[in-house]
Amino acid sequence: MKKILLSSVFILISLALLAQTFSILNPSKVDASNGNFSVSGEINTTIEAHMYVVNNTASAADFKVKKVETDIIAGTINTFCFNGQCLPPTVFETSSFMTLQSGDTTLSTDFYADYSPYFHTGASVITYIIVNANDVNDSVSVEVSFNATSTGVNETDYSNVDFSNPYPNPANGFVKFNYNIPYQFSNAALTIRNLIGSTVKEIEISDSQGKLNIIIDDLKEGIYFYSLIVDNNVILTRKFIKN
Repeated sequence: MKKILLSSVFILISLALLAQTFSILNPSKVDASNGNFSVSGEINTTIEAHMYVVNNTASAADFKVKKVETDIIAGTINTFCFNGQCLPPTVFETSSFMTLQSGDTTLSTDFYADYSPYFHTGASVITYIIVNANDVNDSVSVEVSFNATSTGVNETDYSNVDFSNPYPNPANGFVKFNYNIPYQFSNAALTIRNLIGSTVKEIEISDSQGKLNIIIDDLKEGIYFYSLIVDNNVILTRKFIKN
């Protein structure tokens, strides 16, 4: 009786897997459906994970993507791009669908994830779920580990850098920062990015201490991330609101 029961369970699981409309391939185009893979990069770079979606059926099918932050290192930022649109870090599910013809596989630019460690070492784990547009119970997922290392990166201890919070915050026409960088440096800058990761302003810093007064009346209302970069190392990343 037990053998029959186990055989039945095995058959049901096999049928369930076969019934999945989509499968997911890792960057090497190896099947990673309901599995995992990892990607690595330096702590001062953006780590990309390109994934491929395959339509296993005999007809065209629509799908969307969900993101679940399984285990995230504080201070890092992750986004994903889908069907030509890169979404803000705060978006966890696509509002639109993508159609994939029978037997077709998406391109490397159709669906990929970006992870910015911002000088934090270690691994963050994010799960991506491909959902059938016509059947929410028909889905497949993959767990991606983004490993950030400091190999070859300047190991200077920047813990004594003093960079104030933005004021005022929320801001309107301008935003100010006080700073003190008690180290000799070759180059430094403050970069401001919007929610989709595009740089909208970059202010060069030449003095080791002082005040930055940045005009932002040309920016749209919303949330912006600013990063202090010293000698190509991201020292900190925080955010402010533009009214």
